[in-house]
Amino acid sequence: SEVPVIAYDLPSGVHTKLPADVVLELAAEGVLAGLKDSSGDLAAFRDVLRGARGHAGLAGFSALTGSELFVDSALAAGAHGAVPGLANVDPEGYVRLYQLCKAGDWSAARVEQERLCGLFGMVRVGAPGRMGSSSAALGAFKAALFLRGVIACPVTAEPQVGLSEGEVGEVGEFLVRAGLL
Repeated sequence: SEVPVIAYDLPSGVHTKLPADVVLELAAEGVLAGLKDSSGDLAAFRDVLRGARGHAGLAGFSALTGSELFVDSALAAGAHGAVPGLANVDPEGYVRLYQLCKAGDWSAARVEQERLCGLFGMVRVGAPGRMGSSSAALGAFKAALFLRGVIACPVTAEPQVGLSEGEVGEVGEFLVRAGLL
């Protein structure tokens, strides 16, 4: 393909896990230019990283993590970058984390990763009896962007269920603790 194709491993959204051997085979055939792995399966992601490193024809293959919580670990394992949803809320934090990892300052990277892990707790403010985890996460991200002045309205599109005013306030508390408000 003239347009680079990046596979997106998101089993929670499509109910199918992309096996590492299939990803590597498609990459070797020139079908895939890379992978964004949001599966949470670090062992399988490592298999892709190892397989790509071990295959001379995959030198240009790009492996990205979509995990908010393991960016430091993924970069240490050889990932090329990260595309976590929380980076919309705190892009500076993820840039800082990436730069620390690339500089080999793993102690400072761990501190930054743990700050981001604490911030990610905002995805649990939505009442589970009222909404699913997708609505809770998207609602929290939109609320955070609203509170940071990035967007004008925190409302999520249907069929997502929006956060209550109190839940938006809880998101604000996460932002304060993370030094973002």
